[in-house]
Amino acid sequence: MRNEGAVLKSQFATMMNVTPGRVSQWISEGKIDGAALEGEGRSARINPTVAREQLKERLNIDQRLGLNGLSTRLEAPVLPLPEPKASTFEPEDTVETKIKQEKLFQVQLQTERLLEERRANRGFYVRAADMRAEVAGVSSKILATVEGMLPEIAAELAAKLSIPNRDALHILREKFREARQRLAEQFKIEAEGAAETVEDLDTYDEPQRPQ
Repeated sequence: MRNEGAVLKSQFATMMNVTPGRVSQWISEGKIDGAALEGEGRSARINPTVAREQLKERLNIDQRLGLNGLSTRLEAPVLPLPEPKASTFEPEDTVETKIKQEKLFQVQLQTERLLEERRANRGFYVRAADMRAEVAGVSSKILATVEGMLPEIAAELAAKLSIPNRDALHILREKFREARQRLAEQFKIEAEGAAETVEDLDTYDEPQRPQ
């Protein structure tokens, strides 16, 4: 098998006739890994020959089909990316090529929108407001539990420090109110900057409009 040079995720997506987001999903799900990857994170490159063989083994047949008849190119040979043309003028088919690229880009966007809707319907997203409310409820229960323990803690401190019990309880409650106020302000700041929804999967690259 002839190995091709490593390419960017976006270039591999073009070879496979899918979106860069789908390539990121394959990587996060372990369908592309090991010898197929060079580097990590967004800067990682992909060995197209090795990656294609991994996908042949790991993808289900229904995952290979895309929107409007588009399909993942698993059987076709890995083709090298075209070299940039040195000519200073555009050939006659450039306009037609750009139109085709734009249509493909629009199809990719539509595919991503449908995927987002499907994932939202299947519960991959959680409304941030609901999650914040749940966290706030748990936090309130914890604070209430701690506050209920203050008299007991104050009694132990008073006994060890030989001070009146009411003085120890007063100090503890004052410090508790200050801590609770700081937490409330911090939660408010974080809530104002939070997104409307939270995704429980790794994020994916947005489709890039062809140049």
